[in-house]
Amino acid sequence: MTRQPCPYLPLLAALAAAIPAVALAVPGLNIWPSKLDVSAPAGEIRTGVVAVQNQGVSTRTLRVMTVNCRMERDGSLSYFDGDDPRGCRSWIKTSSVEITINPRANQQLLYSVRVPKGASGSYVAAVLLADAARAVPEPREYRDLPGIIIFVTVPNTGQRAADLLGLSLRQEPGETGYAAELLVRNRGTVMLAPSGLVQAFSEDGSEKQRAPVNEGKELVLPGAERALIVPGLRLAAGTYKVTATVDYGALELLQGETTVFIRAGEVMHQQAGIGNAGEREPGRGEPVRSGPPPTGAKGGKASKEDIAELMRLGTSLYSSGDYAKALNVWQRVLKADPKNAAARKNLERTRQKLTALKGAKE
Repeated sequence: MTRQPCPYLPLLAALAAAIPAVALAVPGLNIWPSKLDVSAPAGEIRTGVVAVQNQGVSTRTLRVMTVNCRMERDGSLSYFDGDDPRGCRSWIKTSSVEITINPRANQQLLYSVRVPKGASGSYVAAVLLADAARAVPEPREYRDLPGIIIFVTVPNTGQRAADLLGLSLRQEPGETGYAAELLVRNRGTVMLAPSGLVQAFSEDGSEKQRAPVNEGKELVLPGAERALIVPGLRLAAGTYKVTATVDYGALELLQGETTVFIRAGEVMHQQAGIGNAGEREPGRGEPVRSGPPPTGAKGGKASKEDIAELMRLGTSLYSSGDYAKALNVWQRVLKADPKNAAARKNLERTRQKLTALKGAKE
């Protein structure tokens, strides 16, 4: 398993906005926090406290249940009792299997997370609370139970790998514009927050519209396929090539394209989206730095760290649509490392973009 720095850790603070909370369908019962972010090396234990508040007028006795989770295409979570490679319910222990709370009172629920040796990457599970006076709920009823989601991260471990499985355009309900839908599959072992750019080109190659991908930094959990919606594309009737460039934190970009035909304000027909895959390469983890190039890159004698930094810079420039500068970066990489396959692929893609843009201006 590849071990490397953990660039996604700063994103954990934004999980509350990126992942839907467990349902709070039980009247008068509040749980805080609704999400927990636990970072612990393999073999270590982390502990904490959750507050459960009974705002009702009767005493409540609640059964404490720990279950695994999966992410659905729309970003919601489903819950189940079975095992899962990225589930961690067996790691989580609570201070009680049942808690009784008086009216207008609070109760603390202690928890511990024991990360086993050999664990790597990101994991998720949920602790749910069910009415102990009723029968044990069926898995299909778990969505209606209050509880907390627990994300566990093993720092400096894991692998990034993703695919762009599909790209399509659809009319926005009640709007005159269109939305692109990107289907991203996380086949790695760490959480991803993809970003990038969607562009629409007319038949003469001129760019008519562009929009950023995943401005809300929504997460894609390991093993999940998630649809990312890019709204706000305003296109008149005509034929367009819609392209998507996705940066998922690796050195190589994901790209896809589809051709759409718009008539009378509707998408009449479109070709199937074409996606591609990328594997994470070692060296990713430091933020992209602007300014002068790394020492040695111009002279062809660059370290692995220099090459990795240039690759990150080129990826960032390409994703933001600055193709001329990105091309220059890829050329510098290949001068220093002529056998760099990822840089060569990115160079060809960038040349194609620049050629299309040049043709549109002539």
